[in-house]
Amino acid sequence: APSTSKPVQTKLGAMQHATALGLLVISAIFAIGAKAQDLGTSTASRNDSRERKRYIVRFDVKSGDGYKKSLIDSSPKGSLEVTTSYTHVLNGGFAADLTPAGLEFLRSQPGVTVEPDGVVRALYPVGSADVVPTTEARKSAHDALPRAARVPSYSADTWEIPWGLDRIDNPQLPLNGLYAALELPLSAVHAFVIDTGIYRDHAELKDGVCADEADHYSVFDDGEHVAVDRVGHGTHCAGTIGGAHVGVAPGVRLHAVKVLGDDGTGTNEGVAAGMDWVLTRLDEIEQETGVRPPAVASMSLGGGYSAFINDAVTDLHNAGVPVVVAAGNDADDACYGSPASSADAITVGSSALHASGVDVGSYFTNYGSCVTLYAPGSDIVSAGISDSEELATMSGTSMACPHVAGVVAQLLAQEPSLTPGEVKEQLLARAVQGVMKDAEGVVEPNVLLQAVAAPSPPSPPPAPPAPPPPPSP
Repeated sequence: APSTSKPVQTKLGAMQHATALGLLVISAIFAIGAKAQDLGTSTASRNDSRERKRYIVRFDVKSGDGYKKSLIDSSPKGSLEVTTSYTHVLNGGFAADLTPAGLEFLRSQPGVTVEPDGVVRALYPVGSADVVPTTEARKSAHDALPRAARVPSYSADTWEIPWGLDRIDNPQLPLNGLYAALELPLSAVHAFVIDTGIYRDHAELKDGVCADEADHYSVFDDGEHVAVDRVGHGTHCAGTIGGAHVGVAPGVRLHAVKVLGDDGTGTNEGVAAGMDWVLTRLDEIEQETGVRPPAVASMSLGGGYSAFINDAVTDLHNAGVPVVVAAGNDADDACYGSPASSADAITVGSSALHASGVDVGSYFTNYGSCVTLYAPGSDIVSAGISDSEELATMSGTSMACPHVAGVVAQLLAQEPSLTPGEVKEQLLARAVQGVMKDAEGVVEPNVLLQAVAAPSPPSPPPAPPAPPPPPSP
């Protein structure tokens, strides 16, 4: 198991270094975005030896492709090559490889802001390697993961409810072995899992995951099928959101948005592209059906602080999509990372069930003023990827995040017109306050998720009083 000691670091250092236990940090820089060539690029010589670096460009006000193309065409020759173009987020900005001259040019333009691309990482199970570099190493690491026993059938005699579900349907302990969720029209709600992809043939997911390839997205070339999960992280999160037996909201429409690669890493450029696609797909669904469906985005990933990733969260929030994110697993202030530090995110810390039978903060969880609430995140059972019935046990704020996304789906099924701000208010109103202890990890704020549970059956009426004894003879 990894060391739990916390390195001494400045706030700036922490903002530049998101580590540990589960928040997948992306080290690869890759080219994404089909629209880049349509916009044009500043022609560069193949022999140009000047150093290029990847940057993300945001416009201060909403800009169309015409302005974007004009800006690119006016840049110094060979200084700028677009890799991704955004439609909805960052006011229609783009990502590009820039020479120093290209960077200087963009910084001189009014209404244009530039940020270096950054690395992000999804949450591996506690105890696994931070980065798994090769296919064989990934397989070996996966085979070594702790997991629940496979369950060949989900009969009442063999199935045990994951403790996280059991915990969120009752404000008080002890657990009772039940998850009594209110029956709701969850198939009307769309959940976008921005992660490593989804194993769509898993028995837990196949009835809820969207069947059309157009309902899934990847920044990578996955071959015949879009957003294939070869890591297991996204599948596990999807199972907790909407799995048939392990999910908070069974029946919700699941979309795979693959922004993290088969080594579990990605970039801010790719994450923003995935968030941009969410709004594109919702626009398409509205055009096809005449109705814009209620939707939630779940992001069990993070990296160093990025104003632009936080801005993209705000763009989804302003478009009516609540964004649920993992707080991080550094046992540190969640405000140091993104998207956890976004004011418009629903940021989730991780809780655990202590051996003494009380709720505690998980030892790894991030905390602080940027955290909205906590949810079960230690030793969570959900869908695996080795076969269609595998159940895997993972830990991290990545596992807490989809519990909250599932409850958001419940709230939207109950009231489809809720705004993201109203969703957050309802989450906090139904959460239980003050029950977690600081026995392992820091608990700040002391707010624990509660699902939209079915009402408890009324207590049986009291037994009638016993008749008086017969009189003595």
